[in-house]
Amino acid sequence: MRRSRRERDALLKGSTTWVEAEITRVLYVHRVRHARFLGVVSLAIEELPGVIKEDVEDFLENHPLSPAARLRPRMGMVGDIWLAFIGPEVRRGASGLGETPRDALTDFNRHFMEPLISRNGSEPAETD
Repeated sequence: MRRSRRERDALLKGSTTWVEAEITRVLYVHRVRHARFLGVVSLAIEELPGVIKEDVEDFLENHPLSPAARLRPRMGMVGDIWLAFIGPEVRRGASGLGETPRDALTDFNRHFMEPLISRNGSEPAETD
């Protein structure tokens, strides 16, 4: 059964502790390889709990040409903030933050490769 976006958002925003418990359960039961830094446990999209995975997959289906859909970033949480990122650490141009997984993916798409694009290939101007 597919849930409406509003139902998924309500479940995700209202159940942060449930989400954290479910992620912990998934890690324990499946003994998933995971990365830890700054207290973040990251999971591949396929490893996310059902309701969260469904919401993320729906977002990616609706944005098939986005950086998130093409790269399928790992997802994690720090407190109440969701992270979407690629690579071994959260860094500018390769990560996104948000109140929900969908918000984190939107931010990831908005800021993807931002340092490279904003620099436009030029070196910083030298000052005397």
